[in-house]
Amino acid sequence: MRLLADGGVLALVWNMLDVTIPWVHRLSRIMHAGDIHREDFLPTVGPELELTERSVHQWQDPMPTQDVIDLARTRSYVITAPEERRAKVLANLDWYLHEHLGHAPGDIVGVPYRTDLVLYRAADGE
Repeated sequence: MRLLADGGVLALVWNMLDVTIPWVHRLSRIMHAGDIHREDFLPTVGPELELTERSVHQWQDPMPTQDVIDLARTRSYVITAPEERRAKVLANLDWYLHEHLGHAPGDIVGVPYRTDLVLYRAADGE
């Protein structure tokens, strides 16, 4: 089976909260935000592909505190949770952002993200 056209490149992209920042790590834990990759993360691919490039781009998404809480509502853990657990997660986020971190409701928070880009080409002989 052919995966790439001759000279083609497979680009794999992961976009996730930047949990290398302590307050974001705790935020992601409260939100049950999903996968956390190690700094040296590479996806598992077959021997027919060879790594040609890997880069990490760090950036921020400025959003009001309520949008950060609403972001948790999009996570499968929260969507599928019983109402009592969902309410607890959202209340914990409200406490964390407004009381623990000291943001006023509606403050704009720069939420740090990282985007990992990994490029592969067909290995020699494939």
